[in-house]
Amino acid sequence: MRTPKALQKELLAACKFRGHKMGNFGFTLKAGGMGQRGGYTCEKCGRMAQYDTNPEPNGIDISGEAVAVNCDTEHIRIN
Repeated sequence: MRTPKALQKELLAACKFRGHKMGNFGFTLKAGGMGQRGGYTCEKCGRMAQYDTNPEPNGIDISGEAVAVNCDTEHIRIN
């Protein structure tokens, strides 16, 4: 299980590489002390990225549109 700080650092680096300006951080603790989930939203385009310190066996620890797609300020903002 990786630490939340390590996952946040890697997630933010991937989002920055894609041109996102991440803000609006939030997290939840998983039931039974089984880890933490957290996420960020891009301030420019509204795309999100999230991390999971203890993913399911076939799950991934970092995911979301902001780590997969470049920031496009023309993208319709949801918020």
